[in-house]
Amino acid sequence: MYSIRREWFLKVNQIDLVSLFVFGKLIRSTHVHHSKGRGQNLNNIDTFIATTREGDEWVHKNLKKAKELGFIS
Repeated sequence: MYSIRREWFLKVNQIDLVSLFVFGKLIRSTHVHHSKGRGQNLNNIDTFIATTREGDEWVHKNLKKAKELGFIS
């Protein structure tokens, strides 16, 4: 079920929001960040954020700023 939701989400949300808000760059999203963690929210599209692998890594390395920007709840 997750792979189907992920695929749909990335088709609908094609812009990497982390790169857009952090670096001011328009990059195509390829990865899903889970703003409330995976666990019980793995399939919860409301917690998905379109990004790239690099964007997801930035979020995890910059927790304070990522939380300020709403990438982590």
